Amino acid sequence: MSIRSASASARTAGFLITAGFLIVASDAHGGQQVVFSPPGRDRLPPPRVGTSTLSGRVADAGTGSPVARARVRILGGGGGPRPSVLTDASGGFVFAALPAGPYTLSVEKATYLPATYPDRGRGMRSTAKPLTLTEGQTLGGISVPLYRGGAITGRVVDTNGDPLEFVQVRIFRVPAGRVGRSRPVPVSSTSTNDLGEFRLARLDSGSYVLMASSPQIARPDDPSSDAKPQPQPAPTYYPDAAGIELAQSIAVQRGQTVAGIDITMGEALTGIITGTVVDPTGQAVTGNAQISISNITRDGSSSSSGTGLRPDGTFRAQVAPGDYLVEANSPPLTGAGQAERTLVGFEQVTVASGAVETLLITLGKGATANGRVVFEGDSPLPQNTAQIRVPLYSANGRGCRASPAEIAPDWSFTIADLVGSCTNPPQLGVGRWLLKSVLYNGEDLLDRTVTFKPGQQYRNVQIVFTDRRSEITFRVSDETGQTTREYVALVFPADKTRWFNSPTSSSTVRPYVPPQTEMSIQPVPPVAAAGSAPVAAQPRRADTMTGLRPGEYLAIALDNIDFDDTRSPDVLEKLADRATKIIIGDGASIEAPLRRQKLADVIR
Repeated sequence: MSIRSASASARTAGFLITAGFLIVASDAHGGQQVVFSPPGRDRLPPPRVGTSTLSGRVADAGTGSPVARARVRILGGGGGPRPSVLTDASGGFVFAALPAGPYTLSVEKATYLPATYPDRGRGMRSTAKPLTLTEGQTLGGISVPLYRGGAITGRVVDTNGDPLEFVQVRIFRVPAGRVGRSRPVPVSSTSTNDLGEFRLARLDSGSYVLMASSPQIARPDDPSSDAKPQPQPAPTYYPDAAGIELAQSIAVQRGQTVAGIDITMGEALTGIITGTVVDPTGQAVTGNAQISISNITRDGSSSSSGTGLRPDGTFRAQVAPGDYLVEANSPPLTGAGQAERTLVGFEQVTVASGAVETLLITLGKGATANGRVVFEGDSPLPQNTAQIRVPLYSANGRGCRASPAEIAPDWSFTIADLVGSCTNPPQLGVGRWLLKSVLYNGEDLLDRTVTFKPGQQYRNVQIVFTDRRSEITFRVSDETGQTTREYVALVFPADKTRWFNSPTSSSTVRPYVPPQTEMSIQPVPPVAAAGSAPVAAQPRRADTMTGLRPGEYLAIALDNIDFDDTRSPDVLEKLADRATKIIIGDGASIEAPLRRQKLADVIR
């Protein structure tokens, strides 16, 4: 193995290091550069033509009545896309002149949930086998059921029972049907009408939690006012809980309307955030600085409002109880020798009902970092720095941003104006190269949230890419001890603090689902011609997961699992108790013999 600092051409491109010094390509003028393959000038090839026919009927799953004017699309058969068709008055549809091959159908109709045929189900392993047509075959009698979405209806009232208008009602799906510590998945939202009524529709089967909140989370005071905290409706989870851990979940089935869900919003005194903004010399800022106040909730959502400074450099705002990020921005300094940079400062604060929190926010230039991008391995270096591309990434929504980086021909870099709390992005790489680590003072920052504050300097940062890809090959047996490929393998860190990077990220759980068995059967060896060497059979592709970074992991094979369930700490806790610990070395290839387990037995 060799360790090389890249010396490829980098004069016209740069890197933006974010998310704990991670990388996004930018152009020579400092703008982020997103690489897309330009569309070809030629028209798409026409769909292949054959002699097979496929026909069927779309019906309402609840009543069995035909669904007219549903749009049916067919995928497969090669060539360009095929035109969709609308069902007739009897719900019928026909696709003719199809070549032999596998096909799937998708169906859409207003007020219904989208459907696929064959139905894929919800679990990670529930990938449906496609329809297979032979040349000249006529396949009819297909029936595609369309389900009405579930719905939840109700009202939002105050403690006196009076309806509340313009209240936002948000709905979250609860993984594994548990509230507890499960991370809710935002689904949709609506607002109450003049009667306090709401309706949340087009829901798939599952368990849900509702939250009602006032539309304004922060109210700037009049500059001359010293108003006391005022009572206002507090964010409330159904039926009348102040926190999601006390919320009552609501089970919904497709096509079912759950009515009479009334949320009684409690009241709480607003809190007060007051403070002073000072410049780098400690003098009060009296210019045109702006204050942004962002409320960060457990589900990762945020809402913001702003206010200006009073003439003496102070500010004041009323807010609902909660956690806030308060950020101050001022115009750039423009004096002799001053760089044209906006000054920023921020503080995090928790505000209780009726409390007054006083802040001192010092403005300054954002943090700076310098270092080098290095490549460990022997693969050819990237020819174009724009190939290494990651969007600006801040999973926890706390203002992660930076100026475009400057990168030298030897791939040393500098970056300025790093601001906010930045978290690591998904797996990064280009070609054979994968991001391995972000090293600073002997620590790997890749799995940490790094909060950048004005004036901080990070020197000699190493951004390390490697072409040595580790891999795990799964050998899974069923309950009888027989080898099986009907499973879902999950691999996640043994360190629980790495399970979730932020409220809005899914997790660091890596799933593996073997391809469909019939598509992976070892082919029969062809008969060798007389006098020629025998032709060896091609082995079935191994069930292998690649790209895991070095460290300790837990691995488990399950009969099936929903993606949502992998977002639940409660579920992961139970999986960890039954999982097998494995250690991944740098570039190691290991085998993981696992016994398939039933998810229902593990999490009961």
